[in-house]
Amino acid sequence: MKRSYLPALILTFLFVLIFAGFNFGYSRILSSRSESRNVTINRINDVIAKSKEDPETVITKQYDSWKDSFGEDTPESITFYGMGRQGSGQVFVEAETDGTVLCALYRDSELKGFVKYSFSNGIHGKVRLAVNIAIAACAIIAVALALFIRKKILTPFNRLSEYPERIAKMPDVAQLPEDRNRWFGKYIWSMNMLRDVLGKERKRAEKLECERQTLVASIAHSVKTPVMNIRLYAEALKGGLTLENGQKADINEIADKIDSNAERIQKLTAEVIGASSTAVSAYEPEMEEFYLKDLATMVEEEYSQRMQLTRIPFRVDCDDNPLVRSDRYGILRIISLLMDNAVKYGNGKGIVVSMMSEDEGITVSVRNKGELLPEEELSFIFTSFRRGSNASGKEGSGIGLYTAKSVATALGGNIFARRLEESGEMEFIVYIPL
Repeated sequence: MKRSYLPALILTFLFVLIFAGFNFGYSRILSSRSESRNVTINRINDVIAKSKEDPETVITKQYDSWKDSFGEDTPESITFYGMGRQGSGQVFVEAETDGTVLCALYRDSELKGFVKYSFSNGIHGKVRLAVNIAIAACAIIAVALALFIRKKILTPFNRLSEYPERIAKMPDVAQLPEDRNRWFGKYIWSMNMLRDVLGKERKRAEKLECERQTLVASIAHSVKTPVMNIRLYAEALKGGLTLENGQKADINEIADKIDSNAERIQKLTAEVIGASSTAVSAYEPEMEEFYLKDLATMVEEEYSQRMQLTRIPFRVDCDDNPLVRSDRYGILRIISLLMDNAVKYGNGKGIVVSMMSEDEGITVSVRNKGELLPEEELSFIFTSFRRGSNASGKEGSGIGLYTAKSVATALGGNIFARRLEESGEMEFIVYIPL
């Protein structure tokens, strides 16, 4: 038996126990009630038998006092049926269906008749039937729901649970088949999208690795010659280089050659830095239409809990809701880089993300309280491998803001920073065209 059937079996067993327990307990209650009523009947019947008056007269006179004495155990009606046969002993005949009890009435060992005691017990059978029907209905619904969850949720989820591991380890894993299942349709679409993104990233990484190896080999070969030349000229300066005609080489000429070779090395170094920057910030936009408030919701969901854990006040403001055609995840990437920057260099007293629409685009502002950068540094903080004066002692490589600007530029927008001296905040503003 598959483990996925276990919840249905447990529910079935649980409702069987409830059904059996209710009926057993209800039967015990009715039995106890019946015994209590029989005791009352015996007492009433004994009073009628010992009285010298006519049974009907005794019943009429004593009924109210019996009701006060016996309470709920008092029959609703007591009727005497007289007869003249002889006999001895007591006879009880109980009809459980309508709550009626017949009791023989004897006086001096002579059967005078029967006393009929009537109770309104019919409701108990109806209550038992109604509760049993309710238990059965709940059992059917619960088991059906468990089977539905197994079929529509647990079984598909078990099939899908291994897919993230597969797309992480297998470069060319097949896409999940499209499904309009209300529970997993969007999940399947998201997994397929993740697979495509990871596939593109793998190809890009392979391409970058190939370019890196080519670049390293080319630079190593290109640097080898000028380095050897510089060493030769350095040795010549130490020992004094003699030309073929026996004259000493001109020191200025040797210095010029060393400078020329050093310049070649410098250019190669610049190429390495440029290639590294390009590899880090390589980005291809994927344009789509979305509403600005959807982006605000994504940012709030992504960072609210993080900021609560770090105890940094955080707020996302978005009063406008224009339809934007851009790369939603590209903009989210920019905001993420700015948020990381705000957390790293802020003083922990507050971060605010504001989104609003402009005439032909949208602006996203990220403000954080903390140390203000000098005005003269604002012009180069978006340059690769350049860090501000407040970066001392903080981890970083100097490419976060450079990457953010590269993505904004790829989306046709721009990003700049400014000091808000009155509030003691640094603000980074991103502009993205609609």
